[in-house]
Parts: sequence; C-alpha cells; structure tokens
Amino acid sequence: MKAILKERRRIGLEYVGRKYNSEGNSYVKEVKPARKILDRCLQPLVPKQRKYRADQRTNAEKCRDYRLRLKAEDPSKFQDFKLKSNACAKKWRDNMSEEERQRQRERARQRQQQYRLRRKEMMKDLPSTPKPKPAKPAKHPKSPRLLENEADLIRERNRIRQARRRAKIKANPQQYEIEKKKEKEELLDEKVELKGCRHK
Repeated sequence: MKAILKERRRIGLEYVGRKYNSEGNSYVKEVKPARKILDRCLQPLVPKQRKYRADQRTNAEKCRDYRLRLKAEDPSKFQDFKLKSNACAKKWRDNMSEEERQRQRERARQRQQQYRLRRKEMMKDLPSTPKPKPAKPAKHPKSPRLLENEADLIRERNRIRQARRRAKIKANPQQYEIEKKKEKEELLDEKVELKGCRHK
C-alpha cells in the first residue's frame, strides 16, 4: 500500500485532508477519480496474496504417495486397489462414445505435433557440427639439462628397439603374442606380490 501511495504522490494526485469513518479510522480522499485506473496500472507493485496450503503437493503426487504407502503397508489391499482402478479406467474407456474417442485421438495427435515443432525449433538454434574436443594439456617441456646429443641418442635407441620389435613380429607373430601374454602375466604377478607386501 505504501508503494501505491508513494506512486500516486509522484504522479501528482492530490488529497483533500483526512476524513474519518464511523469506526474512527482515518482515510484519504482524492480529488481526481483516477484511482481505479491508477490502481490497475500499479497492480504489479502489490504482491498477490496466495492462500496458504499446508500440503503443497499436487494431486498426482498425492496419488503416487498413497499408492506407495499402500504397497508398503498392505500389498493385498494395494492389489485390490490396482484392480479396481484398472477396472474403473476400462469401464470409462468402454463407455466412451466414438466422437469422444476421436476427439481424444485428435488432441493427442496435436500435442505430439506441437511437441515435434517445439523440439525442431529448439534444435534449429543448436550448432550442427559436433562439439570440439577439449585441447590436451601441453606436455611438460624437456629438461634443459638434457643436452642435444643425449636427446639424439635416446631417439636413436628407441628407433632401433622399435625396428627390432617389428622384425620380431614379422618373423613369428604367434610366438610374439605368446611372449607378450607371458610378460603381462608376470607383470600382474609382480603387482599382486607387491600389493600383498604392502598390506602385510
């Protein structure tokens, strides 16, 4: 109310003193009859008084909670309730006239169509290209202590090792697979042993 009075004063509505009603409460009388129009303009300023409800759940939530409680407390009663509600729904469907059925189908079709259109509109704004993958973090720079000739030596050693490995695979791929499997098993055994030692 204060906000409305303040706004009225700002707009320039003038008041004729203070009047008193039969209860002795004072109220302000205006000169201009613009009060109704002004109140309509200032409606957003007044918060809408909502009726307080102790239970804020919707009917669907209440129904769901009731079903869950019934299922937990008394399964036989829940079964009866389910059968009854199914029978009731079936009866309602059976008694439905052909026109009503047609109307419902039409309504469902329209809903689906609206949903598809809305989805299409939403998808239109999205970029068609796939999202770019996040860039990998930069590798740690090589230590300055590692001299150029040392780096070359390491590279050469790795190259020779890889060449030997490739030749070995080419010569006997099956034997290589067996050896690889054996190595893996040995590594696993070592890991298990280490784990055992650590927990002792």
